[in-house]
Amino acid sequence: MSTDWQAEAERLREVIAGLEAQTQQAVSMAMSRASEMAAVLAAMGLPDVAPPKVELEPFGVDAVIRTMTALIPGFGLPDTCPWLVQNDTWWVPSLQTWDEIMAWDRTEKLLYIPKRFNCVAFALALQSHINQLFLSNCVGIVIDVGLFDVGEPYNHQFNVALVTVNGNLQAGLVEPQTGAWELKRGIYQVTKRSTVLL
Repeated sequence: MSTDWQAEAERLREVIAGLEAQTQQAVSMAMSRASEMAAVLAAMGLPDVAPPKVELEPFGVDAVIRTMTALIPGFGLPDTCPWLVQNDTWWVPSLQTWDEIMAWDRTEKLLYIPKRFNCVAFALALQSHINQLFLSNCVGIVIDVGLFDVGEPYNHQFNVALVTVNGNLQAGLVEPQTGAWELKRGIYQVTKRSTVLL
């Protein structure tokens, strides 16, 4: 009888030892994965601290058109500012949350490389960071072709962002290379030949 008890105890010790080994392996794998993710975040230019928690509010096409038209007169019209619609619902943070996201994001720290990683890449990077990390499609891209104040032609890409202020949908322009943004067109005068992807 005691032999059976001792055999069962030995079997349980082996099971426990096996579970401890599996737990240690899982912890080791988790730490390795965390290290890999930290390296990925560093490569993306993102800080190694947790991103802000976000709450998002859904808005439909009509609300977005009204808001964007207030920002860019003629928005959505083919001969003024064409709009390439990418969604039918936009998940939008509050202005306070957006400010926290922009303070956390590090897109502007990426290295500008002429003709390789330029304004196009910066605009795409900011849009993809916000979409992937916060599951928010509130950031669009402006393809702006126009004239500087001095009359010289230019072609530039930057971002437009949707936010809520006291529950009301608003939009502003973002320069992803600097992180500058404001709820008006002061950064850039979006021109007649601009196109918005949102």
